[in-house]
Amino acid sequence: MECISAAGTHTRPLIIFKGQNLQHQWFEEDTPDWLYTTSNKGWTTNGIGLAWLQQVFIPETRTETSETHGRLLVLDGHALHADVEFMDECNKNKITIVFLPAYTSHVLQPLDVAVFASLKARYKACI
Repeated sequence: MECISAAGTHTRPLIIFKGQNLQHQWFEEDTPDWLYTTSNKGWTTNGIGLAWLQQVFIPETRTETSETHGRLLVLDGHALHADVEFMDECNKNKITIVFLPAYTSHVLQPLDVAVFASLKARYKACI
């Protein structure tokens, strides 16, 4: 899970591994100060999404302006974003949710198209 803002700032990414527990040997000494977790299938869950919202997005995007005017969070149509607890937490923290239209995130997903396209191309060239 990754998040950037129009102002050019970003939150720490959350990397989700498939499995039950994180293994220390997966990480080298110079591993970035990112967040890491696991899930049975290696995908996000309602619990992981809510924890990310509470522990990463809300504190790392809080400013004087956001306390007064709120924040905007653009999401794809993943089921966890429609979770009542997730939406309630957004409401409590003045976070407006905008959902990308169904079946368009492969085209409209801002980070995949604008940010990660060049990273993916370089990675493919290296491997």
